[in-house]
Amino acid sequence: KTQGKAGEFELTYSDAKGNKVTVTVTLVGEYDAITENPDTGEMIKGKHIISKTGGDGFSKKQLKELSMVKAVDKDGMEIPTEDLSFAEEEQIAAINAAKTAGKTGDFPLTFRTPDNTTVTITVFLRDEGTDAAKERQDDPFSVIGANHATQPTKGEPFTEEQIIDLCQAKGKDKNLDNAKILVDESQLAVINKAKKDGKTGVFDLTFSLSDGNKATVKVTLTGDHRVSFDPDGGDYQPETQTVKGGDCAEAPRDPAKEGYVFEGWYYTEEDGNEVKWDF
Repeated sequence: KTQGKAGEFELTYSDAKGNKVTVTVTLVGEYDAITENPDTGEMIKGKHIISKTGGDGFSKKQLKELSMVKAVDKDGMEIPTEDLSFAEEEQIAAINAAKTAGKTGDFPLTFRTPDNTTVTITVFLRDEGTDAAKERQDDPFSVIGANHATQPTKGEPFTEEQIIDLCQAKGKDKNLDNAKILVDESQLAVINKAKKDGKTGVFDLTFSLSDGNKATVKVTLTGDHRVSFDPDGGDYQPETQTVKGGDCAEAPRDPAKEGYVFEGWYYTEEDGNEVKWDF
């Protein structure tokens, strides 16, 4: 509370006989950026904005509502929101140009009081998640966003903290306070097994908030594979190929073998079945 943080906290009461009851204390109203002007006594604060990229840009009204920007004067009286302005119009243009083009990134947005006290928040545009520009501002809603990610295969498995950081996942609850990001454990286990085994591929990974709001992204594991060919006594031994994960091996020329007709290159699946290779 003294640090201005939000969240849910347990508080336990007990009596002399050992009876206990635990309640939840919910703190709301966390702000990400606060500026206090020592010269004028003004204070202005705002919250970061999280949104899926793509679609329509933000109106100025939406940016003020989503950031919940507030300011008070030297007497502690609230300055009307309509009196708060945007310090740099170019920032709004950059944010909306990126959003309408479907680009991701972290963009600064600065608000200003009539006496020029400023505060800068960040607008996080992500590949997947909640399109905050489409949500009704009069109906409280949570927001979540995350980016697709590409990482080399092999090596140590991802921890939840690492995968959240890698995908730049962020979320806010219905009070627009920063919320804990949850990771789909079964999906992460599949990714980590593939990584441990040195496999490449594209895998779904879902991040969520406690209220069920979700964002599903693609995690791509990359790496090189060595592809060798066994001509089974044929007159031609193809060279071993090094193939980048996600690319295709090249079909070598057909080998010849007296008394046989070459039908193609086959591989053995994990369950033992022989399947013709699709180049």
